[in-house]
Formats: sequence, structure tokens, C-alpha cells
Amino acid sequence: MNTQMVWTCLGIMGSGMLGIFAVILVIWGLVALLNRLTRKKKREGRGRNTRPRPSRISPRQ
Repeated sequence: MNTQMVWTCLGIMGSGMLGIFAVILVIWGLVALLNRLTRKKKREGRGRNTRPRPSRISPRQ
């Protein structure tokens, strides 16, 4: 087994993995930026859980 060839291949594979990691980080950053730019503004008092809950009907006795 040629150890020099193994080390050369590991260097090439490492740079490829680093490139893939960098691309994933760029895509993640762009998605986060787009989410911040396009999110809907919340109005005061119009949150998600502000609807009154229906009252429970008590069982007949």
C-alpha cells in the first residue's frame, strides 16, 4: 500500500468535505436571512393563542 497516495487522497477528500460544509453554511444563512426579511409582522394582541377557548359543557346529573 502506498502511504503517500493515501495521504494525498485524504487531503483531496478533506478539501471536498470542507467545500460541502461551506456550501451548507451559505444556504443556511440565506434561508435564515430570507425568513427574517419575509416574516409577517405580529400585531399587538393578535397572537396565536388569543382566541377565547370555548367553555366546557358540564355533564348532566
